[in-house]
Amino acid sequence: MSANVEKVMTRHHEIAERYALAMENAEDKSACIAAMNACAKEVKAQYADLESISSEYTELMTLGTASEELKEMVEHTGKCFGSRIAAVYPKMAMFLSDEDFRKAHTELDVVLSGNPLFGGAMEQDGTFDEVAKSFAHSVNSMAEKLNAEVSEADDSKTAELEAVFTEFDSLAKRYKAAVEKADTTKKFVKANDLFVEAVRKLIPRMKDVADTMRLLSAKRAVPESVAEAGKSLRNTLGKELKDVLQDKRDLMADMKVKKSVEKLGKLLETLPF
Repeated sequence: MSANVEKVMTRHHEIAERYALAMENAEDKSACIAAMNACAKEVKAQYADLESISSEYTELMTLGTASEELKEMVEHTGKCFGSRIAAVYPKMAMFLSDEDFRKAHTELDVVLSGNPLFGGAMEQDGTFDEVAKSFAHSVNSMAEKLNAEVSEADDSKTAELEAVFTEFDSLAKRYKAAVEKADTTKKFVKANDLFVEAVRKLIPRMKDVADTMRLLSAKRAVPESVAEAGKSLRNTLGKELKDVLQDKRDLMADMKVKKSVEKLGKLLETLPF
């Protein structure tokens, strides 16, 4: 790769790594906001440089002539803005109702979406962006609700709570697998609709143990099996599903698929935890 591409991408990688590390080490709301604001400022300031290498970068990646060094740098940068940040969602959850936090989070999202090198390609597919945001919002909503203060709750339903989370995790895995196998719009819609129906049937049981979940969360006494199922669930409906959806862009352009995905997104937003 040219010296300019190497220079710009190295700088972008450094910004991403600094942001991910800051968020991982943040101990309070102010630290999270500072990390997001700093990242937004640095990435926006790099827009011109990113734009200047966009043609050469696209050619290198499209033709498969990019060096292993560049490929590794791009992959690691993606993880900094993706899976590493997703991993700190539980810590961020307690701040989601704060106006300043939401503002910083939204502004960073806008800056990253407008990235001339990476964000532009994502913006070209509004459906994919809508799906990604829908699931991210749903996961955030569940995390926020888990941190709600509850004075009293029946913690004798722990076994049922574990069963509900384990079943939800299993449903999510089967859904992801069905989407991955779908090679027609009909199969894609069927996968969505079956998942919607399965989750809808599980909601009454979720509501029955919601107070127990909140109380255990407040006590920091969530059973390991529930915590592991929750972590697996976030990963399945987060990074794993996102990776699968990237290969389904053509199917997702279909109106029936869009409506089905929208229905699923709205349902996930109504979950009691």
